Amino acid sequence: MVKKAQFSFEFLFAVGIVFFLFLLLLGFMMSRNQELGDSRREINKGNTCLLISSLITSAFINGDGVIINESIDYNVNVSEISPAYKELNVEGYYCLLAIHTVPNAQLSKGKIKIENQNNYIDLQNV
Repeated sequence: MVKKAQFSFEFLFAVGIVFFLFLLLLGFMMSRNQELGDSRREINKGNTCLLISSLITSAFINGDGVIINESIDYNVNVSEISPAYKELNVEGYYCLLAIHTVPNAQLSKGKIKIENQNNYIDLQNV
């Protein structure tokens, strides 16, 4: 015959083990959630880099007088890495730009304007 006190102790022990396993699972899920958020931010930075590169190329191809307005969620730096190539830096994510008539620029997140002026691309915050 099982005594009542012994039953309570076994029940508390089982509940403790289940609670401990729940905490381990919660910790694992929080870690994965953090990794997923980091991955999402990196993908969004890459998308922003490719978007700006494509908009600059589009403004260059479409000729003089083209104005493109866009909104970006990250800070962007444009710098020269060689006479033929520029580099876009979106908060640590880098991509190349093959249009060399783009000035070095620092764009803050928010609204930007890309303008083709005699096949020279002007970048600025609005």
